[in-house]
Amino acid sequence: MKNQFFLLIFFLFSFKIIYAQNSEQKFIYEIVNQVIKNENLNKNFGLIKKPFKENSENNDELILQKYLIKESNSNQESENLITEISFPNKNVLTKNDVSEMLRFKEKNRKLKWKNKFLKFNQKNTENRYQFSIPFVNKDKSKIIIQYELLCSELCGNGKTLFLTKENQNWKITTFEIWMH
Repeated sequence: MKNQFFLLIFFLFSFKIIYAQNSEQKFIYEIVNQVIKNENLNKNFGLIKKPFKENSENNDELILQKYLIKESNSNQESENLITEISFPNKNVLTKNDVSEMLRFKEKNRKLKWKNKFLKFNQKNTENRYQFSIPFVNKDKSKIIIQYELLCSELCGNGKTLFLTKENQNWKITTFEIWMH
């Protein structure tokens, strides 16, 4: 009887872990599909299943640091007449957001994209999209994700996007654009 009880507890605990992983991955695919829809990405292009990564393994924190809310410095000299103005405002993350986003990405680092949830044309090897694993804050209200389009010739481009939840809808803001 005791063994059956432990077996039941083990089964319930295992189910809870699997359910949590599946719901998190479902959330990730919802985000990527929202990006695909918002960015009007071409579903006739292919998909690279390995997530996009910056060149350096330690780059994740550097990427997020660029978007930290700047602390005001009351001792700043009034002689500084040049003010950096950025549109859109890219100073949107707290230090807590950054730590949670790094934790989220680390937790999902083994993710490989499953095309059955994204529905790209895998026969197209000339033009393909590649998505990063998203950075997601604790309450899932702020997300940073990158994607790029790779072409067979010397072409391609990519974007860093910031998603925020507003009135149950995702607002997507482009933070960076790059060309290959």
